[in-house]
Amino acid sequence: MSLPILIVLFGITSWQGFDKIFGFAPNFVKETALYQNLDEKLPGIGKEFMPSLDEGSFLLMPTTMPHSGIAENLEVIAILDKKLNNIPEVESVVGKWGRVNSALDPAPTSMYENVINYKPEYILNEDGHKMRFKVNEENAFILKDGSIYNPKEDGFRLVPKENLVMIRMVNISVSGEMR
Repeated sequence: MSLPILIVLFGITSWQGFDKIFGFAPNFVKETALYQNLDEKLPGIGKEFMPSLDEGSFLLMPTTMPHSGIAENLEVIAILDKKLNNIPEVESVVGKWGRVNSALDPAPTSMYENVINYKPEYILNEDGHKMRFKVNEENAFILKDGSIYNPKEDGFRLVPKENLVMIRMVNISVSGEMR
C-alpha cells in the first residue's frame, strides 16, 4: 500500500505544490536544503491548467428550426456573416451550414458553423513585437495630423497605424551598445 500512497501523494504535490501540501511543517524543517530543493522542483501548476482563451478566434454555432429549407438557410447565413462583419473588432467571418458528406460531421442542415477571427488586440511590428504610440498627459493618442483621439471621450473607433505617431524604441544589447 505504500507505493500507491506515494504515487498519489507525488501527484497531488506536483499539482498543488510542495509548500502548499507540506506548509504545516515547522520553520526549522522549511529551512533545510531538502525542503527548499523540493519546493523549487515542485512549485505546482498554478490556478488553472487551461491555456488562455484569447487566441483571436471564436466559433459561433447557432441553429434554426429543423424544417427550415435550403433557401432560408442560405439567406440566414448571408445575413449572419454580414452582421458579424460589421462589428469593428472582427477581421473576418467564414460561415458554413449543413453537413459535409463525412462521418466526422454529422451536423443537421439547420446548424451553422461560423468562425469569427478578431483583429489583434495590439498593433505589432514586422518582428511580432508590440508597437508603442505617443500619448498626451490624459493618455489620448496624438495623431500625425496634430489632432488627438481619446477613446474614453470620443468612443471607440479604429485608427489606422499610419495615422498614429510611433515612439521609437531603442534596443540596448547586453554589451551596452545601442542598436
